[in-house]
Amino acid sequence: MLKDDTSRSDPELAIWNERDIEKAIAATRLLYGKRASVAAAWYALAARCDGRRADYRFWFGIFERLRAETGAAAGSDAG
Repeated sequence: MLKDDTSRSDPELAIWNERDIEKAIAATRLLYGKRASVAAAWYALAARCDGRRADYRFWFGIFERLRAETGAAAGSDAG
């Protein structure tokens, strides 16, 4: 049986990297639409639970940006 090494607590272990932020934001928006920030939050939570610190920081950063964009869009609709 194969051993899954992706859940070890290695701070250098990362599936994503900082170069992919814009691509990941665009892909998350495309796949999840209005729920993109929620999807990013779940990805961040999964990475955190797996001990993938770099991926957690990556997805949390994406979550923050998507949430900020969603909040700005919602605020502009109110006026």
